[in-house]
Amino acid sequence: MSAAGQYVHRNFIQLPFPAIRAGKRSEPVATIDAGALDLSAFVNQIAMVNAANKVQSLADGDEGQEILVYLNSKASTGNAVVTPAHLAGGTTITLSAVGQFAKLIFLAGAWHVIASTGTLA
Repeated sequence: MSAAGQYVHRNFIQLPFPAIRAGKRSEPVATIDAGALDLSAFVNQIAMVNAANKVQSLADGDEGQEILVYLNSKASTGNAVVTPAHLAGGTTITLSAVGQFAKLIFLAGAWHVIASTGTLA
């Protein structure tokens, strides 16, 4: 950790949430309610504004691309269900509690889970 409280890792600086910039792309954090996740942003924050389950689709990425999906806020019920076009080892990742996340990497034509506190199904 640097003197300014920023996390330094090799060739990039990772700032604490929500201003994270890291990985292959260094675009702003995307905040969504439902629909397609933003492949141009490394971090996609899901902010659910009502109680229904929300489905977030995830298109195929570029080889070696990483993405972080984070459940930032939600109504009292309902889950965020991430549905990648191609997911190794399953078809969906469900985030059911605020703070749950999934970090994915796109390799050999599919998204692979690097780390997750959600449920892979």
